[in-house]
Amino acid sequence: MHFFHSVIAPNRLVPLWCYKISQLSASYTVVLGILGISLAFIYGKGNRLSTFRDVIRYIFNFTCIIGIMIVAASTLIHRLYDKVPYDKSKSNHVNNIMHADRVLSLLRCFLLILIIKSLRNLRKLNRFNQNGLKAERIQLSKQSPVYIKYLAATIDACNQLSGGMTGHAALQLMMAYEEGQLENVSCVVLRMTRPARRSQALVDDKDDTEALALITIIHNYDASLSAMSQGFWSRILAGTLGSQNCIPFFRPLVLQLGLLGYQWPFRTGIFHTKLLDDSLSRSTEILQSIIEWNEMQHSNMHCDVLLLPSLNTEPISRAIKSGGFLEISLPSTHMLDLRPHHGKTWKQYVKTLKRTNRRPYLERFIEQGGVIEEIHDISRTEVGAMVCHQWDYIARFRKERNEPRTLARPNAQFIASLGTSMIEPYRSVVFLRLNNEVIASSVIFRFPNKLLTTDLHGHNHETSRPVKGYFVMLQWTIKDALEKHFDFIDFGPTTPGPKIDLGCIQLPLQGGAYCGNPIISYGVSKICQRVDTVHMKKEDSKTNDPQATTQGNKPDAARVSSLTKEKRKVTANIRHYPVSCNDSYVVEAQDPTERK
Repeated sequence: MHFFHSVIAPNRLVPLWCYKISQLSASYTVVLGILGISLAFIYGKGNRLSTFRDVIRYIFNFTCIIGIMIVAASTLIHRLYDKVPYDKSKSNHVNNIMHADRVLSLLRCFLLILIIKSLRNLRKLNRFNQNGLKAERIQLSKQSPVYIKYLAATIDACNQLSGGMTGHAALQLMMAYEEGQLENVSCVVLRMTRPARRSQALVDDKDDTEALALITIIHNYDASLSAMSQGFWSRILAGTLGSQNCIPFFRPLVLQLGLLGYQWPFRTGIFHTKLLDDSLSRSTEILQSIIEWNEMQHSNMHCDVLLLPSLNTEPISRAIKSGGFLEISLPSTHMLDLRPHHGKTWKQYVKTLKRTNRRPYLERFIEQGGVIEEIHDISRTEVGAMVCHQWDYIARFRKERNEPRTLARPNAQFIASLGTSMIEPYRSVVFLRLNNEVIASSVIFRFPNKLLTTDLHGHNHETSRPVKGYFVMLQWTIKDALEKHFDFIDFGPTTPGPKIDLGCIQLPLQGGAYCGNPIISYGVSKICQRVDTVHMKKEDSKTNDPQATTQGNKPDAARVSSLTKEKRKVTANIRHYPVSCNDSYVVEAQDPTERK
């Protein structure tokens, strides 16, 4: 109908530029229609998704939104100009055309919105990446024991790295997270398969499983309240773009985070179940499939940001960039290699440390009447409640110091699920008691004869600081690992000073971040560049003891410098032994200072 504009314009009932705007908007819509038809062919069911097509899709959606704005503006202009001229006009033909224009413009807006929605649904027809790998959700708790045993065996077959998780324990811990009922948290287990290669003769269609991935979804994470923007601007962002905004549908900084690990003992949440020659290509395909699965989810399960940690020696870390993730630097984890100390007692191990680090915190605690209580029956509600109560002290302490807030709060049901999902040798809870009062707690994870690690720490600073409860817990953990002949202890990335004093070495972690929204992705890339820097500044500004250590234990500038050099030296002297496995490198520290 816009072709009638040249006929109507000479009557000068409305300015000519009004019709020009309408003509331009109509031409713009025609271009969008052609582009939409092209995308329909590009996203045909037989084609695969790619980064180029995703860029075209974002451009198309953006131009459709601009088209809606132009159509709405031209319709509004017609509405403002048609009152007076049309009352004077005796041409019913002109009136009919102008009224029809408003109706058609509204219809055009509706069609543009429908095009955007249809394109999204069309993409759902193509759920496979170029490599043919498909990610689908499964619930481990509903799988048969035979299949769980089969998966555990395949994980162990692909995981020959010293200090890794066993397949049986990893699957049990995944089930505990699935059934943990954490507030504002959902846990999803994905199974990676290749349906195109599935043999029709296979009785069990799960034999084509190539990997499992655990994704922990943190709902409604307010990025405006992060520790990097505390103060006045944080409150402004929270009130305008964050969770404190009065408009629930416009909170762009309230995100859903997808964690592929980060909760210890999961260094990474991806476990390979099939041996392949090219571990790098396989890891790349798995990451691409996880991204594609996430893009197909509805808003309640779609993650705005995916975060992935891994050791630098793992193949998944070398596939971060090729898999579509941004590379980010993470603080190093602290690993204690106990293989040279098998057969030694705690007192004999202490003698291998430097004289300045031989502080008998554990012995003093026991002499003062302290009791170290290890509980294996953690399915009881009172045990979980006490663990969460001690954990709350840490959360409040971090909040008071404007440190990064916790992503989720554990509850008694989650601790109980650890007790019911994992067998007794794999988990326990340790309490430090003084004067019949619990002053600290920790959850211990054991993976037979290989790895011991801890998580969900908690302690009351007022009561545990005088007796050095943090150091007591560290020393007791090493003592317990020596008595039970474990090879490694992984203490995690925080508070490096005390852990290095006790003989740990620093193993670098590599992180990855993915965000489909280009604007949020840019912000994530800028913030992630500061993660390791902020962490190191925080650790260098604190004393070694998180509970106000003694003067002799403070890291002066010279010591901080020496620790940095030592870290570089240890990292440079790590030997890599390639194997076909889950974590395809065996790590062995060759720095002589760490073997003293």
